[in-house]
Amino acid sequence: RDSDLLIQQNVPQLGLAKPYGAGLSTKSRALVLSIIARASASLAVVLEGLWKAAEQIDHYGTPEQKKQYLTRGHDQLMGFAITEPSGGSLRGVQTLAAKTETGWTLNGEKAFVTNGGQAGTYVVLTREENGEFATFIIDADMPGVTITAKQTTMGLRGVSVAGIHMQDVQVTAANMLGSPGQGL
Repeated sequence: RDSDLLIQQNVPQLGLAKPYGAGLSTKSRALVLSIIARASASLAVVLEGLWKAAEQIDHYGTPEQKKQYLTRGHDQLMGFAITEPSGGSLRGVQTLAAKTETGWTLNGEKAFVTNGGQAGTYVVLTREENGEFATFIIDADMPGVTITAKQTTMGLRGVSVAGIHMQDVQVTAANMLGSPGQGL
């Protein structure tokens, strides 16, 4: 994979917050992406997908989440899963986070996830039973997580775009990004 070349050169670390990476500014990250895009727009999109998910973890994550997931960003892709098959608007978010005694159970479907099927970690937007938004960090290998609907794009052939199906995925407070109702 071409993304392996980026990892070998420590490029993913450029967009990760300090102390987990170089902590480049938004402007500097955009410059890096534009330089990479000159040679491969696909690689720039893959990297942008990683940095977008990592930015959410850096901004809303606990110190434990930052240490666990931003360190993984050195050598593992991440994806940011918002869009659903019903559409891209926030009103279309139907993935449900149902409260349980030990955390939440996630059920739903995400579509058009950048790095879908290649990422090891996903930041996923859901709705709680009360209608509030909640965001969770899930791992691709968690029971109940299935990669679906790999897309073939007209361009950007080097970007893995796929869906994520979640069936009774069990998460705890350690997986919630931010606090209940803070999902947006």
